[in-house]
Amino acid sequence: MSPAIWEELSKEHLADCRVFQVYKKHFRHSQDRRESDFYVIDCNDWVQVLALTAKRELLLVNQFRYGSKAHSWEVPGGIIDDADGDPVVAGERELLEETGYAGKRARHIGWVYANPAILSNRSHFVVVEDCAPIAAPSFDEHEEIEMQRAPLEHVWEMAKTGKITHTITLNALFKLHTELFSG
Repeated sequence: MSPAIWEELSKEHLADCRVFQVYKKHFRHSQDRRESDFYVIDCNDWVQVLALTAKRELLLVNQFRYGSKAHSWEVPGGIIDDADGDPVVAGERELLEETGYAGKRARHIGWVYANPAILSNRSHFVVVEDCAPIAAPSFDEHEEIEMQRAPLEHVWEMAKTGKITHTITLNALFKLHTELFSG
């Protein structure tokens, strides 16, 4: 038997944190009618860009992350702005901003819920092929990014050995591996 669905009865806005909103949401169990409050973070969907060069190298970025207080190797990505609307459009924008690269044949290959226990948004995965530098990166105010082109075998090794620890990047790499090697 599947777990019951909980019905949202109300929500109270607790905090505006610039890129996300925090809500206290009151839910009721659909079968036994018990009720409880839960805290949810609402924000726009995110995009992770799997940017491949003509030599089948993957572009990775390394930046300081405030939550972990550590550097993190990741694929380029960010928030899908309301102006973007589409994960592919947002992915191409983020790729250019963070790396100065653009490519061809950009396509959406899937999505995951980032953390469905507390986050309402999804993280989309976009593959962009034949990427090459076309401009200087254009970082956000608080970004300092190191970029690296890495052969896919090296990227898989980074994931296996724990050099890549960003969970959404690991999900993106899993989807890329599935896209490239299944079928």
